[in-house]
Amino acid sequence: MEKLWNERIPYIKTMKDFYLNMNYHGLNLWPIMANDVYTYYRNQEHRTKKERFSFIIKSFFIKDNFPILGKEKGILASYFWNRKDHLELFNKSIEAFSKKELILIDCFEYKNKKSILKYSLNFPNIFLIIKLMRLFKKNKLKKILNKNYHFFIARTYLRHQEIRQFENILNKFNPRAYIAFCSQASEGDAILTLLAKKRNIPSFTLQHGLIVDYPNFQPMELLKENLISDYNLIWGNTTYKTLKTYAPSSQFIIVGNPKYSEIFENKKDSFNPKKCVIFFPVPTDDASTNENMAKIINQFAKKHLDIIFEPSVHPFDNLENYKKLMDAKNIHFVSSDIPIQKRIEESDFIILHNTTIAMEALRYGNPILRFEDKNLISLWDNEDTFKNEENLEEAFTNLRNQQTFQKWKMFYQNEFKNNFYLSGKPTSQYYKEIIMSKIK
Repeated sequence: MEKLWNERIPYIKTMKDFYLNMNYHGLNLWPIMANDVYTYYRNQEHRTKKERFSFIIKSFFIKDNFPILGKEKGILASYFWNRKDHLELFNKSIEAFSKKELILIDCFEYKNKKSILKYSLNFPNIFLIIKLMRLFKKNKLKKILNKNYHFFIARTYLRHQEIRQFENILNKFNPRAYIAFCSQASEGDAILTLLAKKRNIPSFTLQHGLIVDYPNFQPMELLKENLISDYNLIWGNTTYKTLKTYAPSSQFIIVGNPKYSEIFENKKDSFNPKKCVIFFPVPTDDASTNENMAKIINQFAKKHLDIIFEPSVHPFDNLENYKKLMDAKNIHFVSSDIPIQKRIEESDFIILHNTTIAMEALRYGNPILRFEDKNLISLWDNEDTFKNEENLEEAFTNLRNQQTFQKWKMFYQNEFKNNFYLSGKPTSQYYKEIIMSKIK
């Protein structure tokens, strides 16, 4: 294994060294602040000056009243994100547990609620703020953080306050175990995980997306470089092969994807497509992937007017960015709110780039055409990639051959089994059995 990105990139290494020397109530701040450091490298997340100022004020004067349901000595499970698709995966992961068994922190509705009433006013700890300002100045972080300098001070202060807040929650509920949605990249999950480990409470984290080795730095590398839970519940052998060089094998338990308990039997004999669904990848600083992909598909669609093409974008993206690029009459833009599984089921073939959806689509055995550029991560080896319109047309034409279509169909379903372990029972039930065995 090559050096971790946090050892190779000076910006990240400097911030890591800074936070490794910062502790609060027995917790080290680096695993908690790592997500911010990775995210803001090269300003991956763009915030306006007004937005940064608003966050700073909120961090110093306002406290989140996170919703908590449950009773003492249950199993604590937390979800701090505002994405509906991830919430569905989280709920599926814990659905085998009864409500009486869980202490639940579900912040989806809370995060999306537009009301100041969900907050409490909080008088700032002036001594802590002054201490942090001196530390940041002493370590000369102004130059490296630039416009995010005061934003990071506020962010660090907020995490200190949340450590105390979550410590009180654990004192009150005294959980038997802790299940995090994503302890690597969610600050709330990271704090609760470290608090659980401090108290010898078994901690678990869920896999919610692709974990692969990228050729260039991506903030998602954090999913491999910040493994802090006692146990990581992962989907299959492919993920395990990637992660085993980053942490002891005892930290990984292959349990499958809780959305899938069995494979879908594709009974189609030949390729006669009527609908194609398109999934654009998460937008990055390099916008060329999405733009080039859109242009190629648009020209392809104009030559196949008997097929409906339905593009959707990542929740962090905006459909309006594509409507000028894709003007073919048979392109129908659809909302990202439509369940992904439903869209895959209704399609005859799929066009995409790097996305977890590629792995999920394997289950149905339908053709998956992947746009290949410098940013593509090759998830499997099949003749289903295209670099331009000519390549796309060639792959599409080859699928008209019944033998080729059947070959691809079987390849995808075998690949699905490599990526998603099937225990032979409802996957959520298997999750519960594994978790309970570790608690005992």
